[in-house]
Amino acid sequence: MVAQTPVEHADVMARLNARGSILSSLSFRTKTFLGYAVVLTLSAAGMGVARLPTFIVEEHLRSGRLRRILTEWTLPSLAVYAVYPHTRTLPAKTRRLIDFLVERFGPEPYWDRDLP
Repeated sequence: MVAQTPVEHADVMARLNARGSILSSLSFRTKTFLGYAVVLTLSAAGMGVARLPTFIVEEHLRSGRLRRILTEWTLPSLAVYAVYPHTRTLPAKTRRLIDFLVERFGPEPYWDRDLP
């Protein structure tokens, strides 16, 4: 596991009246740990809810250590592009790599197939 540096930020909670004026406020500092490994470890230990990519949690979902919740809610998809210089003929190695990427990461990536 890679040690992650916490990022500190301030949050403010305010109580408003009906006209939108601030009645009282509370300021506090929170720390966020950036890193899938930390979030995965904590969520698998039952210490919270996590939003992680399926390729990170695939093994945990299959074994039952984690389960999906809020399945009707999804995040926008991300696209991946293979970028290469334009030439008259595409080198065979490049073509094989593109074909491999499409097969492995196409409409349904291999890690998402048959997930519970």
